[in-house]
Order: sequence, then C-alpha cells, then structure tokens
Amino acid sequence: MRKYGVAIPLSGETYNLAKRCQHMIYDSMNIKSLWIYGTEPHINLISGTTSNIDNIINSIKEFQYESKKYCEAIGLGVLITPDPLIYLRFTHSVFLRELRYFLFHETLPLWDSLTNTVKDNIWMPKSTLAYKDFTINDLSKALIPLKDINYQLMMKIDELSIIDFTDKEYEIKRISI
Repeated sequence: MRKYGVAIPLSGETYNLAKRCQHMIYDSMNIKSLWIYGTEPHINLISGTTSNIDNIINSIKEFQYESKKYCEAIGLGVLITPDPLIYLRFTHSVFLRELRYFLFHETLPLWDSLTNTVKDNIWMPKSTLAYKDFTINDLSKALIPLKDINYQLMMKIDELSIIDFTDKEYEIKRISI
C-alpha cells in the first residue's frame, strides 16, 4: 500500500516567501530537511494510504468551482512536539473549505486510511517550513531571522499536487483546477 497526499502547491509570491523563510532558517542553524530534501512547499488537503490513486486523480479532475480560488497567508505558526514544526499559516477560506469538502465526499471511499493530520478536528491550512533537524531548545534561534517578515499575502490557487510519501516525499503529478 502506498502513501499519497493531495495538496495545493504554493505559488507566486507565497512560494517565494516560503522558500526565503526556509533558506533563512537553514542559514541560521542548518535546518535543511525540507529546504533541500522535501517536496516544494504545499498545503496538504487529504492524505493517507491507497491503491486507488488513479481513481482519486480522476475524481479531482471533476471538481468545479466558479468563485475566486484564493487563500491568504497570515503568519507563522509553531507546533510544539518532540519534533517541533514551523509552518506558514493560511486562512481557512471558503474555497479551501469547498475543496476539502469535495475531496472528502468524493474520494473518501478510495482511501484505505487517512493520516491523522488531515482529520477535521485537527487539520489547519499550513505549509511546513522546517521540521526535524532541530529541538525545542533550538526553536527561538530558528524563528529570530523570521521575525520582521510581512507574511500577509494572497495566493491564487490554480493547481493541485499529488505527492507520494511512501518512502521519500516527491510530487508525481499536477492537476489544473
């Protein structure tokens, strides 16, 4: 069974901001797990195990949305766990709610299991900037270079990304929406 995710790839100035933040974190303390080895910055929408990824992709191609396809970057966030996570946070826009609703209602039977982080009670629109490679004690050193950045950016959403994360995380397909 393979592990896949359906995500929104960051684009435009929001993509540039995420990459700049990752580079600044790397320069401050050599945190490179995502900047060098990860997929491009993205917002994970639904993920888990499936042997039906082609059917999921075909379902996604049926998604129709007439209004503006946007979300807004609003700042940084941190999850304090044994492996802390620094992320770029986004608004929970009407478009994101509609897209997730579609994905869950149209593709849920095609997933064998879902990852915990996409379940409604804990999911949030975010793009991970740094994860692992540092401890809670290193957190302030990682965040200091990011303190004066303006994170308020609007991002148009034109594509979805299909990511395989079975062994190593990599993008396998982009779908225009």
